[in-house]
Amino acid sequence: MEAFTHLLKKLPADTGLGFVLVQHLDPLHPSALTQILRRATTMPVHEATHNLRVEANHIYVIPPNKGLGLARGVLKLRPRPAGGVGLRAIDFFFEALAHDQHERAIGVILSGNATDGTLGLEAIKAEGGITFAQDDSARYDSMPRSAVGAGCVDFVLSPGAIARELARIARHP
Repeated sequence: MEAFTHLLKKLPADTGLGFVLVQHLDPLHPSALTQILRRATTMPVHEATHNLRVEANHIYVIPPNKGLGLARGVLKLRPRPAGGVGLRAIDFFFEALAHDQHERAIGVILSGNATDGTLGLEAIKAEGGITFAQDDSARYDSMPRSAVGAGCVDFVLSPGAIARELARIARHP
């Protein structure tokens, strides 16, 4: 949460990029993530719904107890795997993003436990996209460390520096 809000506070509201935030949420409780993130940015923040088109300068947040994909720029919700076995919510989304956006895909791994996201960043790199991981400022560093260790990260930066680099990339033709 801390890394998300820091990134959003430093991110210009007019990058022309659409942002999808996938976090590991408790499947049994409603999430306040959308409301919390609205306080960190002037961009509209929405809870993702099935068949919602991603728009520039908007933020979409995965709802609890769902998996999230992307096809032709449209968010696709799916049921969360039963029993929490094999949860790879971030990998699943990044893989869908890579297949949908190819070299236009950008993946960012922020603070978190385990290794979810590494395979997804590898998929983004395989399609020619750009990848980021949070540096040692991550409170929980196993997710970014896993991605960096796999060799699939272009930039290892703080959330504020990631925001600045995203804005720079967005201005590039």
